[in-house]
Amino acid sequence: MQYTEVPEENRNYVKFYPWVGLFFLFQSVFFYLPRYAWTKMEGHKVQNFLEQLPECHSLDTAHPYLRRMLHTNKTYALYYLFCEVLNLCNVLFQMMLTDWLLGNTFSNLGWQLITLSEILPEKRTDSLSRVFPKVAACVFPIGGHYYGSKEFRYPICILPVNIFIEKAFIFQWLVLPYNFLHLFVSLLPTI
Repeated sequence: MQYTEVPEENRNYVKFYPWVGLFFLFQSVFFYLPRYAWTKMEGHKVQNFLEQLPECHSLDTAHPYLRRMLHTNKTYALYYLFCEVLNLCNVLFQMMLTDWLLGNTFSNLGWQLITLSEILPEKRTDSLSRVFPKVAACVFPIGGHYYGSKEFRYPICILPVNIFIEKAFIFQWLVLPYNFLHLFVSLLPTI
């Protein structure tokens, strides 16, 4: 079988494969950091408050305690606001980082899927396969330094893991903007 050279403009180089696992680990650590900061800054105030609450048997006895504590937690509120803003910035950073990792295709990923579902199956070309190819022509150099001239083999590589990677990034495309909007709307009353 003779191999014909594919023009450079038609080639698609996918460079994020080795980094997907590390990227998801990096994301999970970054999503844990605001929670860790909150638990360190919070100092178990809510837990202490809830432990003292059973001493108040009715709303009448709880009212003076709540009145006494009303304006004593400004730093606590600032810590909370800081952690919420940190969460908001983290989600925005993760969306931009994911878009960068996928070669600026993450922001349109879900829209591509939605428009793809509207086309008849026999007429559609899977635009997501450009980002997450399931079958690819791989280039394997054989020979080289010790064997003389280098030969290239061009087998067809099947990439079933891309089915799962594609679903994970589509899930992120749905969840990250939702988290951003939820955090933004929840911050509006505090500002």
